[in-house]
Amino acid sequence: MRIYLFILAVLLLASCSESQKPSHIVVEENGNKYLFSQMGEKIVSMSIAKGEAPMVIKATRIIPDGSDIFITMGELYKIANLIGGNYKTFDKKEKSFVGYVVVGNTPVVQTKTLTEAGEKIGDTESIIQYTITDPKTQKQLNIKYASSPKVRAVENCEKKSLTVPVNNKSNEFTSQKHIVVRLSTLTNFFARKCEASYNKGEGILYLKFAK
Repeated sequence: MRIYLFILAVLLLASCSESQKPSHIVVEENGNKYLFSQMGEKIVSMSIAKGEAPMVIKATRIIPDGSDIFITMGELYKIANLIGGNYKTFDKKEKSFVGYVVVGNTPVVQTKTLTEAGEKIGDTESIIQYTITDPKTQKQLNIKYASSPKVRAVENCEKKSLTVPVNNKSNEFTSQKHIVVRLSTLTNFFARKCEASYNKGEGILYLKFAK
């Protein structure tokens, strides 16, 4: 009986909030697919030199919502860099892809914390600002949210209810508000065209670049 109540609670919670899907990222360039590794250039290069497959963790949090795809602020840096072309590929022929990809050394994202006046006289709030620069056009996109005293979306982002575990040791879930970014905000910004799609069955976010 308890397990049925637990399943019912999860379903009810999921109906009013979105779930984060642990996912892989695949960059597709000229028809070639590269699997994203969080390990970085040095470790990936060393692994391939030894004839080994680099470590890949299915941990990128993707939030599919109908035809839209959202990402949390924690995923913004790496995904914006990949879409912005700041990545490096490594050839290693595998059964279903041709190599691996990591974030490169020319970041398109800069982050800083600002202090701005609040709504009431004498109040202040901390603003986290991500400035994304298109390397081709040098145009900039700001994504801003307030982190304190109250979390709120400010520019090019929004607040969304997400289903999250209460802690790492229990099977209990709760709904929490998080700042998220619509992935199309990024793909529409950069001059280099990127088609983003999410395959729920595979648990893969595909970033496909035009030839």
